Amino acid sequence: MAADQQGAAHVRPPDGRAVGRSLPRVEDAPLLRGEGSFVDDVDAPGALHVAFLRSPLPHARIRSLDLAAARALPGVVAAHGAADLDVGPLVTPIENPDAFSPARPLLADGVVRFVGEPVAVVVADSRYVAEDALELIDLELDPLPAAPGIGAALADGAPVLHEEHGSNVLFQLRVDSGGVDEALAAAAVVVERRFVNPRYSAAPIEPRGVLAVPDGDALVVWASSQAPHRYQTALVDLLGAAPEAIRVRVPDVGGGFGQKAHVYPEELLVPWLALRLGQPVRWTEDRGENLLAASHARGQELVVRAAADAEGRLLALDADVLCDQGAYGVFPHGHILEALGTPLMIPGPYRVGAYRARARTIATNRCPEGAYRGVGLPVAALAHERLLDVLAGELGLDRAEIRRRNLWRPEELPTTTHTRQRYDSGDYPRALDAALAAIDYAGFEERRGAARAGGRRLGLGIACYVEYTGINSFVFNLRGMVGIAGFDGAHVAVEPDGTVSLWTTLPTNGQGLHTTFAQLVADSVGVPVERVVVQRADTAVGGLAGTGTFASRSAIAGGGAIRGAANALRERLLEDAARRLEVAAEDL
Repeated sequence: MAADQQGAAHVRPPDGRAVGRSLPRVEDAPLLRGEGSFVDDVDAPGALHVAFLRSPLPHARIRSLDLAAARALPGVVAAHGAADLDVGPLVTPIENPDAFSPARPLLADGVVRFVGEPVAVVVADSRYVAEDALELIDLELDPLPAAPGIGAALADGAPVLHEEHGSNVLFQLRVDSGGVDEALAAAAVVVERRFVNPRYSAAPIEPRGVLAVPDGDALVVWASSQAPHRYQTALVDLLGAAPEAIRVRVPDVGGGFGQKAHVYPEELLVPWLALRLGQPVRWTEDRGENLLAASHARGQELVVRAAADAEGRLLALDADVLCDQGAYGVFPHGHILEALGTPLMIPGPYRVGAYRARARTIATNRCPEGAYRGVGLPVAALAHERLLDVLAGELGLDRAEIRRRNLWRPEELPTTTHTRQRYDSGDYPRALDAALAAIDYAGFEERRGAARAGGRRLGLGIACYVEYTGINSFVFNLRGMVGIAGFDGAHVAVEPDGTVSLWTTLPTNGQGLHTTFAQLVADSVGVPVERVVVQRADTAVGGLAGTGTFASRSAIAGGGAIRGAANALRERLLEDAARRLEVAAEDL
């Protein structure tokens, strides 16, 4: 047995490698004991409750909105429509010449554009009263022709959702390596398929929630958010407040999956109401609201052609990608997430001779689409994996073999693809073979035959998936997504009892970040991991700025920030100890 500086026991096998001990996740115990604290658990005496009146129609002009009866209901403190707001719409900054970023009103202003869009807000002394007041609001809508999907939005005479733009195409991307037509003409086989990927909803166990508590002219906001520091800057900009006057804190988060990486109109209205009323105000959406009005994802239609030679090697791919964005972009990511992610990754981990793609973001009368687990990349994988299966069938090749012939080989890496994606390292053929060996691919047909004889049916699918991660400021700026920092920050402090506290711009929502981050601090500072406390995200600590937890970037961006802060702390500790002990710092 051997022990490292953190006191962790390791077993050393004969080859001398250290095998680490099992470390329980540090964030799990209180959650398993029911001792977690979520936004709805944060105590705020005298807090008022919010409920939103939402549009029942996908597209309509607001003829009238009468709030008098709602305001007269005992227990109602306030009721507002768009005309009562003194704050502007939510505008996502997108600096891309091929993109139009429509403004999103906090409450529908003149027109509603999707079922579930907030039209009015009621504040009452209980959620029950607030919900009752919604039924007293007299909302008259004049229905407008709707574009409930991509086909309807692109049809001749389709209603234009944002008349100032004049088109339902909000973004267009073209990629062309050249040589696609020649490859199609020379190919031994060309196949074409249409793919329709439906919309998904993240549906986290804990829906969105906000509690805003005034503190004089300042405001403390508790939020179930993946990006609290960006949320704080959005509030500062919207409310015209000093940065130090708005503090965002994140308790435990019951799931996010990308949906909580955005800032929504409701999350801006609750703090505005708290400042206006001078009282704590809270809102926790119900499951129906989450399904209606929190961001959706993945609604896409693709037509893709694939050309291969007689040996099954990919000569060309030609793709047309349509993305159903819904009525607006999401803040701060905008409306170009899917239309960039899918076409850029349709080649997948495969060597493709030539590539051409067109992608368009389409405005429809649906809930806006946003980030969700992979952002377009699973749709790309659906396309390239199905096409390889079809090509294998046309050419009489084994499905695994056609993949093996097209996967990038380790000696060909690093490489940059036709879509400017840099594949830095890896051994994709080896990974495929390891997976096939693990499931006994060679013996599958025998097992399938035995199962069929017993009245059961067995199927087997093969898919190779690669995903870009660790997205940084260079990539966000290249896309024109200038509202996203692309970096993250960390603050490390030694407490009087000798524990080491860490704050970051990366709240955890189930990934085990506290465990990973605690190990990074322990290793860098030189203390037992049990002496590290990872604090919940708080924008008032350390003067930090950062992006937040999404896109599989927390360990990379956050890890670098943590290493830097922890190493700086270690150096300061050594310098202070050297001065007190009257020895050279390098001797400690």
